[in-house]
Amino acid sequence: MQKYQTSLQAGKLGIGASWNKKGSVDKTSLATDSKGGYALNGKYFKFYGGEKTIISTNYAFDKHWKMTFDYSDHDYSKGYMSEKTKLPTDRRFIEKEHNRFTLNYDNNGLKANMFYHKGSSDSRYHYWKGTKLYSNSYFYGNDDVIKGIEITKDIELDSNNNLLVGAKAYNEKYNYYNFYDPSYKVATPINYAYDRNIYSVFAQLDHKFDNRHDVIIGARETWTGSSPDGTNYSEFTPQIQYSYKMTEDTSAYASVGKSFTLPTMNDMYGQGNIIRNSDIRPEVGMHYETGLKHISGDHSWKLALFKSDVKDFITNSENAQGENVAINEDTKNMGVELSCEMNKAEGFSYNWGVSFSDPKYKTPKEDNGIWKRNYGRWLLNGGVSYSVSKFNIALNASMMADRVLQKYQIPVKPYLYTSLHASYKPVKEHEFYLNMDNLLNRNDITSHVSSRYISLGRNFEVGYRFTF
Repeated sequence: MQKYQTSLQAGKLGIGASWNKKGSVDKTSLATDSKGGYALNGKYFKFYGGEKTIISTNYAFDKHWKMTFDYSDHDYSKGYMSEKTKLPTDRRFIEKEHNRFTLNYDNNGLKANMFYHKGSSDSRYHYWKGTKLYSNSYFYGNDDVIKGIEITKDIELDSNNNLLVGAKAYNEKYNYYNFYDPSYKVATPINYAYDRNIYSVFAQLDHKFDNRHDVIIGARETWTGSSPDGTNYSEFTPQIQYSYKMTEDTSAYASVGKSFTLPTMNDMYGQGNIIRNSDIRPEVGMHYETGLKHISGDHSWKLALFKSDVKDFITNSENAQGENVAINEDTKNMGVELSCEMNKAEGFSYNWGVSFSDPKYKTPKEDNGIWKRNYGRWLLNGGVSYSVSKFNIALNASMMADRVLQKYQIPVKPYLYTSLHASYKPVKEHEFYLNMDNLLNRNDITSHVSSRYISLGRNFEVGYRFTF
């Protein structure tokens, strides 16, 4: 991998740029059969390499007004390979381009954010029939444009009450097109465009009863307008959080909140191998959490109990015809988490955490509507870092265990991710650094749905930064 980046700040103007290049990886998934199991003559994904370019600019007109503009372009290709023939049955080239513009205002508690974001994607498929290659036999692309404004006002009512109010309005525009090479397949080209407006108003009150008791009450109303096919939605989402300072070092808290997530335009109207489903419904969930926080010298502890129930969670599935489609399914989870952070005066710091939960999803009515396991039950993470003078080093690890592939309910071995970061700054303006991922060079499965994607082998990045 190659990576280059630079930045410059001159008065009110700031400019940054970076360029990344990644080489090919022979296998990014295990060879599997139609049932998701390992198959000697199955199919697997191969990554052919790619490049990514990012350019960022910002300009501060004065202390209240600021403008930013970001541009990124990502080109990469991957193939769906046959272990038996060693031929790519579906090679895919993707070019992604994103432009993001924002204009921000901040003055005396009043904030306004005007934004415009455009993303474009073009994809070409190459198909083999026997030993004959059909280049660019299938082509599809889409343009997504989001533009709008968000305004918030922070109001200090008195010494014990603070009120935040706001509103947001934006428009989503979606254009999708595809066509086949007639020599490969005769099909009518598709080209359609949709858009919708999304609005929300919200308020949040932070009330301090005294030095020990505090409550935060919030609410948001979200609704859509001018949606295609008349598929408009509206939802009210309240939230309340209470905290109690038991001692100077220990506090307890509890929160209850409702979530609301709209289906994307891709979910509703399709993209590439994902077919349209205009009947897809929004996600509505209830989330509960309670816990304790304790500080003891250089140790910070947190214990949390959590529970969530989501109605109509949006995910992708394969229908009877082998096509991908966005569907709704109910999900639930309940668990406990314990974490600790330690900051030593001699330059050492540590952190660790362990979480146990039981995430599940409910199958559709036609599949008896039963609850099945999802993802993994155990999540463990930890890290240690040491900083002295001009040298800094950090080692981190994360492991997920007791896992299953959702679609097939097949057990999957634990996933362990490790990373190392080291840097040396001889003087303030210069820095040499080393980043390493997957230190143990493990070949772990990283996905949980159907395809068995595997982690990239041990890799590292060596670099130099100069600031002026």
